Amino acid sequence: MRVCTVVSLALLAVMATSMTTTSPSSSSRTWTDASSAPQCVQLLPNLTWAFIPSNDGTACVGSPAYGLYNASRFQIGWDQLYLETDGVYPDTLQAYAAGFFEGAATKEVVIEFYNNMIAPVQFNESVSAFFEANLEWVAKMLFAKNNTGDAVWDQVGLMMTQFDGFLDGLNSQIVDPSQKFTKVMLLFVASQGDLLDLTGKYPVTATAVNWRNLSKHDFELWLGQNSHCSSFVRINEDHSDLIFAHATWQSFTFALRIFKTLTFRYRGVAMQTIQFSSYPATFVSTDDFHMLDSKLVVMETSLNVFNLSTYVHVVPESLLSWVRVMVANRLATSGSSWQNIFSQYNSGTYNNEWLIIDLNLFRPNQPWQQESGILTIVDQMPGLIIGRDLTGYLFPASRHSQGQGYFPSYNVPVFPEIFNYAGYPAAIEQQGGQMLDYNNCVRAQIFRQRCPNVSSVDDAKFLIQYNDYEHDPISQGNPLYAIASRVDLTPSSIGGAQAFGAIDGKVSSYASFLDFQKVHAFSGPTPQQSTFSFSTTTASLSGPHQGVPPTFNFSYNVFQL
Repeated sequence: MRVCTVVSLALLAVMATSMTTTSPSSSSRTWTDASSAPQCVQLLPNLTWAFIPSNDGTACVGSPAYGLYNASRFQIGWDQLYLETDGVYPDTLQAYAAGFFEGAATKEVVIEFYNNMIAPVQFNESVSAFFEANLEWVAKMLFAKNNTGDAVWDQVGLMMTQFDGFLDGLNSQIVDPSQKFTKVMLLFVASQGDLLDLTGKYPVTATAVNWRNLSKHDFELWLGQNSHCSSFVRINEDHSDLIFAHATWQSFTFALRIFKTLTFRYRGVAMQTIQFSSYPATFVSTDDFHMLDSKLVVMETSLNVFNLSTYVHVVPESLLSWVRVMVANRLATSGSSWQNIFSQYNSGTYNNEWLIIDLNLFRPNQPWQQESGILTIVDQMPGLIIGRDLTGYLFPASRHSQGQGYFPSYNVPVFPEIFNYAGYPAAIEQQGGQMLDYNNCVRAQIFRQRCPNVSSVDDAKFLIQYNDYEHDPISQGNPLYAIASRVDLTPSSIGGAQAFGAIDGKVSSYASFLDFQKVHAFSGPTPQQSTFSFSTTTASLSGPHQGVPPTFNFSYNVFQL
């Protein structure tokens, strides 16, 4: 029996066969009903689940999970997953079927992503032991919380049931038994963000890299590779729109992307439909960039842990970041409630600065009347989470004491308590502040100079990909010093190139959200510099790049409901 499945597969089968085969509710956003969906999962007469890759008009009737996986990354830079569940079925069955669908449909890219990301890396055995212990603890907690009416643990159970369904769907498409995934193998991929801190707590050897002993160039390269993302929120000057944008920093070998639109018709939740940029075998964004039909937007940029003594708080008796994020996404109705839910059972892994935007409270063309609730910032460290309402940052300076017209995020905590607790002052003293000083680091300066000029989605699309290191004096001739870094272009005179930097851009706004939740998404290193191609780059690679587009010559795409 799988330790984290809330109900057995036999019981799921009984549930499925006992349900009437009706169409999903009329709120379906993609297909009129399951029978018209291109792909689905079905329970066969022998009580085994099957992925139906091509629907003839009857094969998907009554399916609990249906949709389309489109392997379009070589054409537009993104694969696309559209997945819905039928609300007539129990939540647990919806969760399992949705996981089975995605695991089966994405088998090829899951294997490629695992081979790029996990297989080449040597991990301390304690990381696997941590995952095993975490799975056991979650299973015990689910048993203890079963039928108690605890909404958080109900959603944790659904997340783990979806995880189990994914594993079974994935393995159903793998013929060779020796190549099938284990639960821990899948957890390594799903927890790619959490691994940043688990490998910090459990280095491979006792002589692992110490940031204090690195040269300035090597430190900044290490910092860049452990710092993910640039992001900002902006209310334009005429107060007609609220604009938000995010760029992910990552190794280019990781750029095997899936843009996901999911509608899970669970009961008693605030959010049923979510859009997010993501990866294979990943249950949240991990960039992170989420748009929820509850009219919340959830983004983050990662934070570094320089004070390694705080890792004493990283224990398996906790909920990993990706679980807490999706549980908060499903249940939260505001920024403050998102913070309260997310803060429970803090794992101290994948420590980030979270930006939660509540579009319900934005009033276009009614200038500066809503002084709170629009923007909540939540910073996490091992053993400490602080969150506050920072809506005031979005006001003009003339109208609010915090006002600057925008809020930027760039891997440095805004809250002094977190800044000090994480050890940023010691890192600045040792290595300098170009990447770490909250007010004066490179990205703070660029945002301060350029963000007040953003008045449209197109302006935001340009800024989130901004890199003019050869001409902008703030960048000092270093392509790392930009909103969208391009370390692959680093001159040999300052250390040499590596295939790392911003690998995307995602932009939307209040107006775009109302227009079928439109997201403008670009895949690949910023086009404001030369096009990156694996065949021509001289940059060193961090690993293989199976399934990754060979050349990133794409444009912005619009994804919508």
